[in-house]
Amino acid sequence: MKSFLFICLGLTFTTIVFANMMYDVPGAPGAPQVVDVRGDRCELKYLPPVYSGGSQVLNYIIECRNKGDYKWKVIGTSKSTCFVAFGMIEGNEVEFRVFAVNKFGKSDPSKSSGFILIKSKL
Repeated sequence: MKSFLFICLGLTFTTIVFANMMYDVPGAPGAPQVVDVRGDRCELKYLPPVYSGGSQVLNYIIECRNKGDYKWKVIGTSKSTCFVAFGMIEGNEVEFRVFAVNKFGKSDPSKSSGFILIKSKL
């Protein structure tokens, strides 16, 4: 009876250990914040995901869309939590979102930055 009890406890412990070592895609990063706009460039910062998925975040994918468009467009990637978007057109209103990527895949998108009017600083 003692042997049987030990085996059962061992299997329970093994199950608990493996259940805690699950790997997944990361959580969504924080919503991007526009920290500077100059001419055709826009500097963004965002927070890393709270949940990494059990693996290091390898990079971030940044998407943008113009007001009135429904389709998001990838405008670049970054290994850090900041990104400079080039090619912005003065007078356009754009919004940004970010994905985190680890070795298991891509996160859900961050919340949107909200629309930003691209204009030169005076």
